[in-house]
Amino acid sequence: MNSELQVKQIADEVDRAGLIAIPDSNAGFYVAIGQNLAAATYCGRKEEFSIIKFRKHMILAAAYCQRAASVREVGAVLTERLRQDRIWGDEFDRKNTANDWHAYVGHYISKAMQGDTKEYDINMIKACGICQAAVLMVDRHGGPAMRHYENLPGAGAHCEHCGGVEGKDHICPKE
Repeated sequence: MNSELQVKQIADEVDRAGLIAIPDSNAGFYVAIGQNLAAATYCGRKEEFSIIKFRKHMILAAAYCQRAASVREVGAVLTERLRQDRIWGDEFDRKNTANDWHAYVGHYISKAMQGDTKEYDINMIKACGICQAAVLMVDRHGGPAMRHYENLPGAGAHCEHCGGVEGKDHICPKE
């Protein structure tokens, strides 16, 4: 599947997740985004079930970012995600741990809180695109990169070809 098609599918999934209850203030959005980022980071790469939860929480964080930016069409986020993909690409993205994704999104959310309305929307759209990039890593490579302590003996088996978490559902894109 080509990259642009994958990005569009995830954007559609985020848009569907945007039907969730909408907080009544910017502070409510920050709390909802923060809770989902924290849950995603906690899930990390421990096991296959945690990867599914990581993906779910990143989709929800992306949906809240998109709604907070008052984006009524997927186009702005889709354009931003494709721009990010051209700049950073898959090789850079696949090296990011769950903690890295959390930090990147948090950076843009904190910038959004400090700017005017236009800067707010721009930074929330960037945060949404980064959440979608994290979801792409799950779809393409089985999850985010391992954190340094997850690479210790007994921490879990990972595919030697793609770095994804091996398990009954793992399909290596490199084989």
